[in-house]
Amino acid sequence: MIELRVNFFLIGLVLACCLATPVMANDEQGARMVVMVNGDDIESNDILRQYMDRVDLPALRSLADASGDQAVDFNELISHLPDPPSGWTGREPTGMLMNTGEGAFSFGTREYQKDGADDEVNAVIWDTQYLEMGPWFVYWSGAYSWESTEGYMRSTTYKGYPAWESRDYGDQSGILVVGVVMQQQVSEVGSILLVSGTLGLLLALGRRSF
Repeated sequence: MIELRVNFFLIGLVLACCLATPVMANDEQGARMVVMVNGDDIESNDILRQYMDRVDLPALRSLADASGDQAVDFNELISHLPDPPSGWTGREPTGMLMNTGEGAFSFGTREYQKDGADDEVNAVIWDTQYLEMGPWFVYWSGAYSWESTEGYMRSTTYKGYPAWESRDYGDQSGILVVGVVMQQQVSEVGSILLVSGTLGLLLALGRRSF
């Protein structure tokens, strides 16, 4: 039986921002390749960086360059997912190519479990094709920096790449998202688009336990 557990703390805050956001046009940096590592029941975000360190980000740029305007095959994305560090076990990776009215995107994902503990990590690599939809969209068009007694979300960089990092102190969860192959875009950002992106993120943040 699969149980879906969601980080309602982060989702609630982002959703509140989305609902309060009027429609507007703005210039922004879109990310073609997006890597997200999120964890539940983790002592700190250091483990997220350990996993991100195992992703060959320049190789993802090469994949994007080689595929042009076609979404990278999800098997290629799976092959670039990080291997688990010592003391962790990785589950079987999965991937998918999605065709939408706006275009196609692909992703590969894998879950990891710390041996003999509750710590869990999930890694996802998306080829977004710069689409303004999906769980990655909220980070590049709807994200904002904040900090409180309960956690934070910060705009940062990772090895020179633009990134977002968040932490929830309450349930000891965290997220690290890195954008690879950036492109200047002009888009209309509105509540409906951001809410749809947030709902996609909700699914990505769910934790499956077997």
